[in-house]
Amino acid sequence: AAVEAEEVDTAPPMFESSFAEYLKKGLSRHINAYEGGRPYNYKDSSYPHRRANTTLPFWFKKVFPLNKFVTPDKQTCFVHVGKAGGSTIGCMLGFLIHCGEDAKTNFQSVPSLLAATTAHSFHRSVYDCSDEAAYYLFVIRNPLARALSAFNYAKPDLSEKHPFSKKFKDKEIYVDCDFWTLNDFAERGLRKGSNNDASDECRDRAKKALLGTEDNLVHWYFNYQYYYEAMPQDGDIVVI
Repeated sequence: AAVEAEEVDTAPPMFESSFAEYLKKGLSRHINAYEGGRPYNYKDSSYPHRRANTTLPFWFKKVFPLNKFVTPDKQTCFVHVGKAGGSTIGCMLGFLIHCGEDAKTNFQSVPSLLAATTAHSFHRSVYDCSDEAAYYLFVIRNPLARALSAFNYAKPDLSEKHPFSKKFKDKEIYVDCDFWTLNDFAERGLRKGSNNDASDECRDRAKKALLGTEDNLVHWYFNYQYYYEAMPQDGDIVVI
């Protein structure tokens, strides 16, 4: 018993100072970086090592630096499944996702051990987590609610100057096939029968979009199966 007590007493703390001071320090660096016109540089990224000549997207970074005692085998990987509440959870964990219109308002982190140990993120094709991560954190949402949200998210706004740039890179489901609502998509894109006015090509697009086998609806393609199959198969999953 004496030996066990001695081992506990001499074990290094997870944080060098209190978590409040740790978080405060990180936020101060973030604010100062913006006031100087430079975003905070999150250096502990594995993504550039996996893909040469690439940089981690800005919104993958954290508002506070990673503590050296949070080694990869103690870290949690945040698996950001699109349109499942991931931005809200990501903000709480300290990632620079969509936390307010002004980047300086991205201070919604909740002081917690989870926020401190969730060091990296995985979203769409950007995998910035260590394969040694202790846990993979998923956020689960009602599948129909998520499908509707993702469908409306990808819908191009034709009033914009460049409605199909970047986020809205594909227009074939909406413009070419005239599936402007999820009901149109289901009734005309998925319904069988000779009285369906949708072309064979559009019905094929609808089927592939639904199955997530073709990237014409971005967050239907990057679905739960995609993330699950991309992570290490022996990884432990935590669900919110």
